[in-house]
Formats: sequence, structure tokens, C-alpha cells
Amino acid sequence: MALLLWGLKPSSFLYGQFTVEVCPDCLQQSIQLDRDVKATTVTRLLPHAGIDALIACCKSNNCYLDVSRVLSTATTLSFNRSDYAWTIAYADRSYDWAVHHRDQLNFADYTNAVYNYAAVSLVMGIRRKSLRLQEEAIAIDVKEKNDDSMLAIGFENLGLTYRRIGDFNKALSYYDQALHKYLAVEGPDGKSVGRIYRLMGVAYSDQKERDKALLYFEQSLDKLDDHLGEFFYFQSYWYACLDIAKIHLEAGETDKALAFVKKGFREKEKKLFEFVSDLHQGYLVWGDILLARGASEAALSMYRKAEQTARVEFADFDQHRAIAICVGRQGRVYRQQERCDTALNYYNRALG
Repeated sequence: MALLLWGLKPSSFLYGQFTVEVCPDCLQQSIQLDRDVKATTVTRLLPHAGIDALIACCKSNNCYLDVSRVLSTATTLSFNRSDYAWTIAYADRSYDWAVHHRDQLNFADYTNAVYNYAAVSLVMGIRRKSLRLQEEAIAIDVKEKNDDSMLAIGFENLGLTYRRIGDFNKALSYYDQALHKYLAVEGPDGKSVGRIYRLMGVAYSDQKERDKALLYFEQSLDKLDDHLGEFFYFQSYWYACLDIAKIHLEAGETDKALAFVKKGFREKEKKLFEFVSDLHQGYLVWGDILLARGASEAALSMYRKAEQTARVEFADFDQHRAIAICVGRQGRVYRQQERCDTALNYYNRALG
């Protein structure tokens, strides 16, 4: 997710994620639930009955904090598995529980529930609701704790939301506020600083300010270079490489564009990550570069590789959308080759 959830990082299905902290009576049940969750990493279907049973156990023991954390974990895991119906269901329950048990929760767990609900609302397209929730969480933070690290993430999320709405100036304003908070927490070489530079580059790119975008993307790569062993920050590095490649491609600078695509793939191979979000995007950009050079068959091969990758990267709606883009690109190659019937067939497949 482009937005930051306060739960688990993508693909981190680690033992112990549901383990309760306050309620010893529920400990064994939570350990079994962890095992059940780990066993479903292939099917990707969470054991919802087990989650509900653990929540009921914690409620019966008046462990308000554990209920909040179980719901938050379930929200994040559902999202990571692209199960959006359950994501919004758990986010609803998590927010409702937090609101009705505000006095029994600590500051971090309460704002966690609010921020996560805001993140889910944004992903589900409920943007105004997401903005309201994020602003509510930030106001609580400023009033009760004024925690720079949480405010930084809050400002970053607001920037992401405004960018989705299309208000790039507000997005940049919130990114700048996030940057100052991250600098205060992590210093000038902090990994989150590198991620914010990349997001600022995206906002400038959206506004067609090519030089500013390139400057921030390059600063992002420089700051993230020492943190590529961490999956979450490698993802920002990967996207920045592709962002730079796209800018050079638009300018007709195919050599520079290809150099940055290869740079991203090289670092991916070095880190040996089993999974990289939007890996298919790298193949798409590579294919676009080859097509711009007139190497249509090589581009077609790259687009097919992008489609194959998308089929294993995503589930449900996200998979269909990604595959449609890959198939449409193949249609573009056939159109360039003046194989109009084949091109039309691929365009119909993309629409279907």
C-alpha cells in the first residue's frame, strides 16, 4: 500500500504477530492462531473464526488493549493479502472499538486505530473520510503527546492523500512538514528522509516539473542507498529508479532510462528479496524503452514477462488491473507492427 499502516510491513508473516501481552488466559489461543495464520500464507485466507475467538477471549478478560492490537493486526494482514472486504471490516471494528474504549487504551494504540482506518478508507476510495480521520489523529497527537515520529507519518499520509485527490501543492506542503519531523527524529541521513524525497519527486513529476522531480529522486536514491537491506526502504529505492527512468524516457533519453531500470533490477538481485511489490512495473518500463528504440519483438517479450509477473504479484481486482495494463502494452506492439487484428484482440482482452 502506498499509505503507511501502523501494523506489519508487507509480507512479514512472522510468528508471534497475534501474541497478546496483557491476558495470560488467552496466550495459548493466540499462539495457536499464529500457527494457523502462518499455515495460510499460500492460500492467503486468514482464519477469521480463530481471530474472532481470540477477540472474544480478550473481551471476556477485559483486556481492551489486546482487542485493539488483534484487530489492528487483522486489518493489516487482510490488506497485505489483498483481501479488501475483510480489511475494511476489521478496520471498521478496530476504529469502533478504539472510539468506545478511548479511556482504556494508551495513546499509541488509539491513534494507531484511527490512522489505520484512514489508510484503509483512502485505499477504498473514501478520500474525504480518510482526510478527516488523519486530521483527527494528528490533532490528538499534537494535543496529547506531540510525538515527532508519529506526526511525521501522519503528515506523510496526508501528503499521499492530497496527491491522490490531485492537490499537489498541499501534498508537497505536508511532505515538507513530514520531512522536517523525520529530520528531527532520524537526522539528515535517515531512511525515512530518503522515502520522503522520493514522494516529493513524484509530486513534482505530476506537475511536469522535470528538473525538480529528478533532483528529489536522485536525493532519494542517495539517502536510501545505505538501507537497501530493509525491504520497506528498498521498495522506495525501486520506485525511484523507475520514476527516474520514466522521466528520461519521456525526454527521449533511452540510454539513461535503461540505466536506471537496470540499476533497480541489479539491487533487487543483490538483496535476493523473495517478493518485490510492482516488480512487473520494471518489466513494463523496460519494454517501453525497447519499443521507443524500435525493438518491438524484444519489447513484446518484456511485456509478456510483465504479465507473467503480475499474475503472481496480485490477487483479485489489483491483479486484473495490472494484467490489463500488460496486455494493453502487447496490443501497442502489434499496432506498431501494423498487425491490426491482433492488436484489436489484445485491446479487447485488456478491456475484458
